[in-house]
Amino acid sequence: MAARKTPAPSGEPPVAASGAKNTPTAVEYTVEELTAGAKTVFPGVSPDCVTAALRLAGVTKTTKEKAKEIVDNFVSAPVAGPKKGGS
Repeated sequence: MAARKTPAPSGEPPVAASGAKNTPTAVEYTVEELTAGAKTVFPGVSPDCVTAALRLAGVTKTTKEKAKEIVDNFVSAPVAGPKKGGS
């Protein structure tokens, strides 16, 4: 009868097939989740601005850090005034 091989517990996370150790991945949130938590995640920014910024950037899922960067760029962007020489 053949003995079953069991890995010895080493206390380290398992190694991926490529030989690299597993690294924790950042949690991604949907636009709807980020919009729902806008008052907490983006203080002083309306949920509508959060939705507009993320949709304009073409984002469907992202991390909080990346979303903050996108929203900050959106709300700090200059707004163009009316065109001169109208009809």
